[in-house]
Amino acid sequence: MGIFIKEEPRKEATTVLKLLHIPLQDSSIHKDATKINLGFSAETCLEQLRSINKVSERQALDLRMECKTFLIKLLEKLQNKAPVNQQLVRSMQCLDPRYMAESKEVCLAQMKRILHHLVGANHVEESCDDILREFSDFCDFAALQANFREFEPIRDRVDTIHSAMGARKAFSKVWHVVKMLLVLSHGQASVERGLLNQ
Repeated sequence: MGIFIKEEPRKEATTVLKLLHIPLQDSSIHKDATKINLGFSAETCLEQLRSINKVSERQALDLRMECKTFLIKLLEKLQNKAPVNQQLVRSMQCLDPRYMAESKEVCLAQMKRILHHLVGANHVEESCDDILREFSDFCDFAALQANFREFEPIRDRVDTIHSAMGARKAFSKVWHVVKMLLVLSHGQASVERGLLNQ
């Protein structure tokens, strides 16, 4: 994005969602065409071609503009396909141990949205009321646990933290849903791992 977008709009995008909503077609946030960075090798090659008059200044500018157009289209595709645009993925924030310990009501609302998606896709057969009750109880449990409140995504693993849920029969229904959600983004991991080992 920094290749053709000015620095200010990028600095204002402090979250992933804000980054995904940068209006890429808005030319007021684009750098001047002469300042579009094509990369070291491309810039060097372009300079060499311009020095021997194989490429005119106009052609060099056209190349920069075509690259910008390509990047805009590519980034728009990425923005549209980003998983965080999906409500299910955004709602999975309720599995963050810090939120479970500190924002029970928000987490319950997010879990309810998750369950709507899972029921709609026929992935959950249990009573959603029981799952929500167990999740609420687990949030109460999490609020009392220091390892939930002090969870560090860089240092700690969310699956290890949530193993406490799987270890207790009182949370068996919600554990089934949480396991499903934790595996969701790794649906092809076993296949990919198998390909890497060959």
